[in-house]
Amino acid sequence: MALSNIVDALAANSLEHLVAVYSDEYGRRLACEVVAHGQANHVSTSARHLVVRCLSFDAKGLTLLHNHPSGHAEPSSSDIRQTLRLRDLLAPLDIRLMDHLIVGRDALFSLRSGRVI
Repeated sequence: MALSNIVDALAANSLEHLVAVYSDEYGRRLACEVVAHGQANHVSTSARHLVVRCLSFDAKGLTLLHNHPSGHAEPSSSDIRQTLRLRDLLAPLDIRLMDHLIVGRDALFSLRSGRVI
């Protein structure tokens, strides 16, 4: 599934979902999966689960996407905190958190660049 299709599906959803895209050292996609289903304003999964999944694919990169059913793509303080924590957990394993994208109704926010893309 193309990234644009994932974004479109998330934007239209009334509950939060977290999608993980695992990539190799060249940025080629190894796998893509929904790793958590949430509520209307919250989704979470354990960092341990994401680390295990990265290792199971021998991934060198991870991109996360989750939607905000409110339609607003701006990250919450929890989004930022959890993203930084995961980045710091993955780094010693030589796995790069490529980005965490927040999908709103009409916008996509990149935590990596700190702006709407």
